[in-house]
Amino acid sequence: MPPADELELTDPRAMRALAHPARLGILELLHLNNSGTATECAREVGGSPQAASYHLRALAKWGLIRPAVSKDGRETRWELAARSIHFASGDDSPQFRTAARALGRRIIERDDRVVNAYLAAEPGESREWRDAATFASASVYVTPEELHEFARRFREVMKDFERPEEAARPEGARRVHVVFRAVPRVDPSRTRRK
Repeated sequence: MPPADELELTDPRAMRALAHPARLGILELLHLNNSGTATECAREVGGSPQAASYHLRALAKWGLIRPAVSKDGRETRWELAARSIHFASGDDSPQFRTAARALGRRIIERDDRVVNAYLAAEPGESREWRDAATFASASVYVTPEELHEFARRFREVMKDFERPEEAARPEGARRVHVVFRAVPRVDPSRTRRK
């Protein structure tokens, strides 16, 4: 059975479990490649296959991944339980909000590390890839409903380019880290008054 399209995290304990850099890296690898073993995950995130196996079991405990079919039956493969994971919800409990902030910070830290690594290596990149790298930001006026629609459209565009099967990737394709962040602007004068 293919992974579900979306999974919404509602348990703060699951969010805290996910807020680990190695686990976020493992989810990214499984998203890119459809499945992976502890050894493949260890190569992606660093560390040993035993440590990766521990992280895989922790992710499985919270329903984020599940065992996958193995071609030869000798290796343990894992796959995502859902292609997309969300943790925004109407839960305003302090436990939920604290866990959601911690997970959000870990995701931003990971994204910043990837971008900073590119910037450090940029002089060695070909002109073609330097020109293709994109840094863009803007401010827009939208309602919460419109922002949901904006994010949905972004996810749809991303699906067109995921290509987890190597045969589906065009010649010269590279793994590219794409980040979308959309948060309400905070008026500095409002925060000073509090």
